[in-house]
Amino acid sequence: MRSECGQMVCVPRWIMRHPDLKPSEKVFWAILRSEYADHRTSPTRAELAGDLHLSMDSVDRYFQSLSRVGALRVVTNTGDRAEERGAREIQLVETEDSRKVAAMSAAELRPSQRITALVEVEPHRRFLRKTPKGEVSSTVVSTVKYVRFSEFWALYPRKLGKNNARTWWVRKCVESDTEFYGTILSGLKRWMAVWDAEGRLQKHIPYPQTWLNRKDYLDDPQPADAPMLQAVSKQTQGMISASHRFLKRHG
Repeated sequence: MRSECGQMVCVPRWIMRHPDLKPSEKVFWAILRSEYADHRTSPTRAELAGDLHLSMDSVDRYFQSLSRVGALRVVTNTGDRAEERGAREIQLVETEDSRKVAAMSAAELRPSQRITALVEVEPHRRFLRKTPKGEVSSTVVSTVKYVRFSEFWALYPRKLGKNNARTWWVRKCVESDTEFYGTILSGLKRWMAVWDAEGRLQKHIPYPQTWLNRKDYLDDPQPADAPMLQAVSKQTQGMISASHRFLKRHG
């Protein structure tokens, strides 16, 4: 049988036949192998989403599924290797032996199974209480402190709906995603500069969860025109003057 085609890529048989991988996830692995394996640095999530016409959420799902079965691993580099290969490196796994090691590592680092290194666990707290019969019982409580979320919350100017914002944060795995965290923080600083320039009141700033849900951290906002601000200011001053005159006339 004859075949006329261009560039070809070999996909390991165990990946093609893996029962836990969807066809789209197998194709995603093949594209990584053919398009990016020879690159010196790994593509970012945003670059992959743009090149493959996918959403960021789809890219994240593919990475999670392939990491879970051991078909790839994402390594965080530091020092000289970070300068040479980038801070975040994607490593494709092709052999069975490497797959087993990668799958074990992915299972250990999954947020659903283990708290990541960026999440600090506070010491156990023991609470004592007396029962109606006069007996003493104790309860041990362990709480989790999300370091990156605490930094975000300290910066965000409107501190309402903390629990909802933290739920979004945990669901999106921001604590373990350095690139995503940097995107959110950079976007927040851009918005804060605009809010400061406009002199925006805190009540007119969106709730943290609303700001995150709308993906405002991806925007490049610009402050309102100065004439508009001046007009609003004059109108406000006029209303205040009218109120003073009214109060003066009526004692």
